[in-house]
Amino acid sequence: ALTVLATYLVGRRLWGREVGLVSAILLAGAHAHIHYARLGMTNIWDPLWVLVAVGMLIVARERGNRFGWLLAGLCVGLTPYWFTSAHLFPLLMPAGALIWAVADGDNLWAQRRHIFAGAALALLVALPQILFYRQNLPIFLDRVNALGILQNGWLQQEAANQGVSLWTVLGQQWRQAALAFNGSVDTSLSYNAGIPLLSTYPALFFVLGLGLALWQIRRPRHFWLLIWLLITIIGGGMLLLTPPASHRLLIALPAACLLAGSALVWIGERLGESFKLSRRGWTIAVAGLALIFAVSDVTFYFGQYRAEHRFGDRNSEIAARMSDYLNTIEGDDWTAYFYGAPAMYVDFPTIPFLSTEFQPDVNLFDVDEPGVPDTSLTAQNLVFIFVPERSLEVQEVEAAFPNGELTTFEGVYANPLFYAYKVHR
Repeated sequence: ALTVLATYLVGRRLWGREVGLVSAILLAGAHAHIHYARLGMTNIWDPLWVLVAVGMLIVARERGNRFGWLLAGLCVGLTPYWFTSAHLFPLLMPAGALIWAVADGDNLWAQRRHIFAGAALALLVALPQILFYRQNLPIFLDRVNALGILQNGWLQQEAANQGVSLWTVLGQQWRQAALAFNGSVDTSLSYNAGIPLLSTYPALFFVLGLGLALWQIRRPRHFWLLIWLLITIIGGGMLLLTPPASHRLLIALPAACLLAGSALVWIGERLGESFKLSRRGWTIAVAGLALIFAVSDVTFYFGQYRAEHRFGDRNSEIAARMSDYLNTIEGDDWTAYFYGAPAMYVDFPTIPFLSTEFQPDVNLFDVDEPGVPDTSLTAQNLVFIFVPERSLEVQEVEAAFPNGELTTFEGVYANPLFYAYKVHR
C-alpha cells in the first residue's frame, strides 16, 4: 500500500495527477506486486525505497533548495538497508548521475552546495550498513557469487554446452531478462505465475511508455526511469542465473507502471483533443481503463493462479489441511496421534505453525511403529490421523476404541488425502 501511495505521489509530482493516479491503479492491481506484498518477503520494500529515492532526487533538482536535497539524501541513504536495492542502487546512482551531469550539468553545478549536503547526509545515514558490509564482505557477495554467471563459471559452461560464443549466451540472457515485463515467463520459485510481470494490456502500454521515455530521454523524469529499468534488467536479470526471476526484478515494477501510466495518459490526451473531451472526461476514461486492467490482474491472481497449486505437494497439503482440522476441534482436552511416519512427522514446519491448540510432544505425537499407541497415561479425548499408506491401521484403532467417528479428507495432490478418527472418552 505504501508503494502504491508513493507511486501516486511521485507520478503526480513529476508528470501530473493523471499519471500518478493511473500508475498507482496499475501497481495496486499488478499480480506480482500483490503476491509479494502478501508473501511478506523483504523484497517488497525495495521498490518503495528506490521509487522514493529517485523521485526525491528529481524533485530536489527541480526545487533547487537545501531542504529538498537533504530529503533526497536521507532517502538515498536508506536504500542500502534492503537487500536488492543495496546491490543495485550503487550501480543505478552513478549511472543516473553521469547521464544527469551530461544532460543538465549547468543546473546541477549551480546547486552543487546543496547536492554536497545531500550526499553527505546520504553517506551518514548509510554508513552503519556500509561498515557492516565492509567488515562482512562475504555476506554482501554471497548471493552474487552463487548466482552471478560471471562469478560461478556458468557462462563459460553454458557456452561450451551449446557450442556458441560467450556473447551469444549473454544475448540469450539479455533477451530473457529484458522481456520480463512483457514477454518472458517468470522463473522465480517464490512466484512463478506462468506469465510476464505485467499482464497483456499493461505490458502493451509499458512498451509505448518506453518509446515515449526514449523520445524525451533528456528529461530527468524519463532517463531516471530508463536507467532504473536498465540496471535492474542487467544486474537483477541478465547477469544472474535463470532470468527473469520476479523477486529480483520486482524492484523496478513501479518504474514499469509509471511508464505504462504515462503512455495511457498520453493516449488519453490525444483522444481528448481529437474528440473534444474535457480533461475530466478523458481522465475518468483512462482511469477506468486502468481499473479494468487492475481488476483483471486481481482476478488472475486470486482465481487462476491460486487454483493451479504451483508450489504444493502432498505432504504440504496434508500438513495444512490437518492443521485446519485440528483447529476446528473445540475444547482443550484432546490429544492427537499422527500416523505419518516415515513420510512425515508432527514437526513438519507447517503443522506447529498453523496448529494453535496442538503442539508436538505436548498434545500431538508421532506414531512411528505399527499398531495402537499407549494412551493409558491420558484421560483426554483422542484423535488419530492417518496418511493413506498407513490406512490399514485404522481398523486396529477402531477395534481398540469403538464408537469413534471416522472422517475421510479429499485433496488436490492425493485422494484420499488423510483419515481422521475422533474418539470421545
